[in-house]
Amino acid sequence: FGLGGDERCLVPFADFANHSASAGVSTKYEFSQNGFQLWSLTEIPVGAEVLITYGPVSNDDLLMGYGFAADANEEANGYCPDEVSFILPLPLDDNFRMGLLQKAGYVRGGSSSAVIKATYIRGAPELFAVLRLLVADSDDL
Repeated sequence: FGLGGDERCLVPFADFANHSASAGVSTKYEFSQNGFQLWSLTEIPVGAEVLITYGPVSNDDLLMGYGFAADANEEANGYCPDEVSFILPLPLDDNFRMGLLQKAGYVRGGSSSAVIKATYIRGAPELFAVLRLLVADSDDL
């Protein structure tokens, strides 16, 4: 748990709650002179797993700091700390490829490169399709 700033601390029994990136919308915690309090903002059914969020943490940091990686590491607002931006040069001298890329929405107002954001959840198929188009021999088109 964070105390504010860069400080971290272990809270006995709070570590029994597992991480879920989306749990931040349903839990709240507070430190005070009297100790630590954790609230659920939604009803937890009897026998259900109690989940909290460790914050917007990449899978690299989850693995190194907590010993696991999340299957779907995306926050409730859609933010994914594992997102990677790929900046790919556009084939400006190839009208056919540029036309395909423009129809797909990858050519933006005079730019010489396309930016594709991908995570393991979304964007990867689009990235591979553009890469395939960029490296294809003219016979493959």
